[in-house]
Amino acid sequence: MTRGRGVVESPIYSCAVATAPATIALDRCPTCHGRDGEDFTFGAAALRRCAACATVFSQRYADPEAVYVDGYYTGATDFGLDIRHPRFQTFLAGLNAGRAGRLVERLGPGGAVLDVGCGTGEFLTAMRDGGWRALGVEPIAESATMARERGHEVVTAMLEDSGVPQGEWDLVSAFHVLEHVPDGPAFLAMLARWARPGGHVVVETPNWDSRLRRASGERWIHLRPLEHLVHHTPTSVARAMREAGLEPVAVQTPTWPSSVQTPAEGLADLGRFAWTRLPGPAARLVDRPARAWDERRGHGMVLFALGRVPG
Repeated sequence: MTRGRGVVESPIYSCAVATAPATIALDRCPTCHGRDGEDFTFGAAALRRCAACATVFSQRYADPEAVYVDGYYTGATDFGLDIRHPRFQTFLAGLNAGRAGRLVERLGPGGAVLDVGCGTGEFLTAMRDGGWRALGVEPIAESATMARERGHEVVTAMLEDSGVPQGEWDLVSAFHVLEHVPDGPAFLAMLARWARPGGHVVVETPNWDSRLRRASGERWIHLRPLEHLVHHTPTSVARAMREAGLEPVAVQTPTWPSSVQTPAEGLADLGRFAWTRLPGPAARLVDRPARAWDERRGHGMVLFALGRVPG
């Protein structure tokens, strides 16, 4: 594993990982628990591709107690990122409106959602605006406080220690959490215990099969060595859901648009770096069809996976 300071930049933010903290070995696949695979280096990350299911995962990861602490969302640690800038807040509002829109369109209004790892509450706001009752669970005290300042009810705890009633929620969500856990099916099965029978679990995680990852190479913004344990594909995230006892309803690969991005930044998010010098009007003209094309082919930036709980 390469040490030192590696910086990865995107049109919206940059993140940096300084000297590594204590690490934990990951010697089995987070999806199927297989132990055999192909080891390879990708930028600063030492990865393994599972021989049984082709999930890509890190061979070591940072001690979670050193990662998920106050400062994670304010740029005060070597992990996470500072989300407080007004431009980034506008980006997050639009992104979460897109998430909520897809869910409300499929599931209807008026349900109850439990957002696990709710961060500073942007998704809670979007679902509340969509007519849902929303509760957050967030282990980082600083982040939970910021979510409460938005008017949300948030429990500061890990889900299993939260005291939130199980089996009562129409939807349990966890956005950009799955890539941080060493056992994906166990995590998804835990989320399912909080959903009602016939309810749903939705997760979002970076897409290893994305055009952006292939075009960016080792500068992929979602690589995040030591912090991101597992890199899913549409196939592997669906398998993880089935292993957890969930019925995959939809595995989509959106690249969420943003009103605050320039046309060039939008094309960069799509991994179309050669197109970023197009004149603004031309870039805007190709942006939406390019996003739709990538999603149809499974090559969008993230995986947006919805599963149904039996019952």
